[in-house]
Order: sequence, then structure tokens, then C-alpha cells
Amino acid sequence: KTTKLLGLAALSRALVLVGIVLSDAAFVDLDTSASQQNRPCDRQCSGTGTSCLAGGSAHTTIFDDVSAWDSVFFVRVAKCGYETDMINAFFPLLPLVMRLGIPLHGLMPLESLLTLAGLLVNIAAFSAAALALWRLSVQVLGDERWADAAVLFFCINPASVFYSAAYTESLFAAFTFWGMLLVYTNPWTAVAAFTLAAMARSNGILGCWFLMHALLSSTFRTGRVSWTGVLRCWIGCLTICAPYALMQGMTRGMRGYLTYCGVGRDAALQPPPWCQSTLPSLYGYVQRQYWDVGFLRFYSKLDRWPKVLQSIPVAALSFAGCWTWACADWACALSLGMARRAPARPLSPLARTGSGPLRRPSRWAPGPPPSRRGGVGAAFHTLGAGVAQPCAWPPEAPALAPYIYHWALMTAVAATAMHVNVATRFLSSCPPLYWYAAAWIKQGRRPALVLWGWALAFTVLGTLLLPNFYPWT
Repeated sequence: KTTKLLGLAALSRALVLVGIVLSDAAFVDLDTSASQQNRPCDRQCSGTGTSCLAGGSAHTTIFDDVSAWDSVFFVRVAKCGYETDMINAFFPLLPLVMRLGIPLHGLMPLESLLTLAGLLVNIAAFSAAALALWRLSVQVLGDERWADAAVLFFCINPASVFYSAAYTESLFAAFTFWGMLLVYTNPWTAVAAFTLAAMARSNGILGCWFLMHALLSSTFRTGRVSWTGVLRCWIGCLTICAPYALMQGMTRGMRGYLTYCGVGRDAALQPPPWCQSTLPSLYGYVQRQYWDVGFLRFYSKLDRWPKVLQSIPVAALSFAGCWTWACADWACALSLGMARRAPARPLSPLARTGSGPLRRPSRWAPGPPPSRRGGVGAAFHTLGAGVAQPCAWPPEAPALAPYIYHWALMTAVAATAMHVNVATRFLSSCPPLYWYAAAWIKQGRRPALVLWGWALAFTVLGTLLLPNFYPWT
């Protein structure tokens, strides 16, 4: 099973990557910003009288040409570090991974090697993400066929082009899914996975939610607060949040607070406005200043409204999935999954999937063993073993609550505090999205055609548009 899953995932990435290369070769780029990654680093031309806006190696390989949009910035960070405040919007995990190609410098231009390393690692990361998603699906849903359908939809998901390009989606999904899977049986390994996810994307800090929910579950079960458990939970959360804190510039190399506000600042220059904030946030300032990101700011310009159309399918699927789960048992939903009414009343068309009763977890995802430890450690083990009784998201599946809440929060953030057109790839790291889509696919031919049509259409359009610098989610 593992070999088949890994093969399917790697094949899906290879096919999309081939499509990206062919698309780039067939069409002329709308924008020439890819050349920015090839110009010399600022430190190489400062004080020499050489312009940093020109020069650098010419495009000589296909890997230079397939770098587009965010990929250009990631290659630039891998090559030159964080040169300006704007580039702090891009987290360091992918650039660090890209630097694995540096020892081979000489075989091809440095920029090409960095891009190639990013592409190859992303293929491996996507395969690891697919395997983690399958095991997590079996553990939570108790149905291997449902898990199979979910992973198949993940392999051809509507944000598929970003999982094959030099973007952070593959790495982020891999570490997020593994963190979710291991949080019940190996919490500290899960903390490490969530921390790496937070090094890839800012929303990786939401991994803290799964630790907190486990602690709440333990408290609900025992009727008492374990202060040792609280301490362990907060240590885990602080660890997960550490990459975001470091991105605010607690080290000079990140060109953050110390560079722009502290002792490393040029005395002749005025500090930027964000330095005066009670809690200075370079990342928040960069997002507002350069990308106009903020609460409901996307809707302030009418010319952006047509872009909402790109995100209507994923928004509708996400809202329907969360609402269906909540309506099936409001007692469960309003108690963070801690309690349920009896009997649960299935309200969703998913009740007609005919999947039958829950199957016993497979050998790949045995039920979390009971723990004799107290506090958060016990919570990690007992959350998946029935502390939070199964909420009705027919067919009933245990321990759905933390994933649904995470999905709902991500959906709310995408709708209110981001550029809404990126919601498709932003929500692509939420496992319930694939579980709910897979359940609809099992309904019959019509819903299956709608969902597969959406996924394939977005994959083809993304393959045509993204590498040629046309706007795409």
C-alpha cells in the first residue's frame, strides 16, 4: 500500500511538472520578473559602483524559466538571504532546502540548481504528505476506501500546480499532516513537525491548536487541570511559534527588528512605523505595505471582486463541510467536540454513502494506546481513542472536532484577512477538505463529475497560467 501511494503521488507531481515545462516552452511570459533572481546579490555590488538591477547569469536552462511569482523570491532568498524588508514575507524552510543544490554549482547556473533542488524536494515532500494523509484518514475515519478516495483527490487537487512548482505547499502539507498524525502517539515528534511547518508558512503556528485541544480533552475527561500538562502544552506551543518570532528579526541575519529598529539600524535613517508598535510585527507590516493584506482590505477595491470567483468552489465546499458537521450535533460542535447529544441526527447527504459501520483501523493506523501519563501526554493518546465522543459527520468518525475547527478557522481567515483568490491553495492543507470531497465523490456520478471537473480544470489552467506569469490563485 505504501509503495502504491508514494508512486501515485510522485507520478502526479511529475505529470504536472512536465505540463509546467511544456506550457512555459509553448507560450511567451506575460512578465519578465523571473530575471530578478539572476541579478547579483546586493552585497556583491554595494560599494562597487555596479548596478544591482542588471547583470547575473542569463537564462540557460528550463529551470530558470519555470520559476514564476513566489518561486522567484524563494530562489532569491536561497541565493542572497533576506536583503530587504519586503522579502521577509517568505519563510526560510524552502530556501534552506533549495540550498542543498549549491554543492553541485558548476554543473549549471546557481539559480537553476536552487530551483531544481526545490522541485525535487517538493516531489518527495508531496509523496510524504500523501502517505501521512492516508494514514491520518484511516485513523480518524476508520474506512480505508474513504481514505483512498481522499488521497486520490489530494493528488489531483485544484491547487495541484503549486505542489509541483517551487512553492511551499508540498513541504507545508507534509509536515502539517505528519504533525496531525503523530500528535496522538508521539507528541514531541509532532511538535517538531509542526515547527518545521511553521518554518514554511506563517499559518503553521496553528499547529498549536491540536496541542491545546488535546489538553482540553484531557481536562474534560479527568475533571481536573494537570499543571504539568499545561506546562508541556505551552512549551510545545512556544516551540511551534519560535520560527514566526525569529522572522520578526530577533537575529541580524533575518534583517528584522534588530536591523530596522534596534542596534543594527542605520542611525541616519528613520525607523519604519512598525517599530513603534506595542508588539512590532515586520511580517504584518510587509503584508499590509506591499501586498495590501489585512482584515477585509481585499474587498476595498472593486477591481478585485471578480477574483472571488476563483475561490467560490473551495469556499462552498468548506462552508458546507463545516456547517454539516456542526448541524449534525450542535452540542458536540459548541463544546469543541467534548460532548454530544444522543442520539446524533445525521443531516448530511453523506449519510447516504452506504459506507456502513466504522471499520477497525488498519495496521497502518492502530488506535492510540491508552496512556498512563497525566497531562498533555495523556491527552495526546486519548484524544483519538474516544475522549471526545464521535461527532455526527455521517458516517460517524471519531475525533473529527480538532480538524473541523482548524478547517473552519482557515476558511474564515481566507475569507476575511487575505487575498481571497488564494483560498484554493491556502485551504489545500486541511485534511477535512479531502474527506468531505471524497464522501461526495462516493455519492454517485454527478457529484463526482463536478468535483473531478473542478480539480482537473484548475490543474490545467494553473499549469498554463502560473509558469507564464499570468495571475493564478
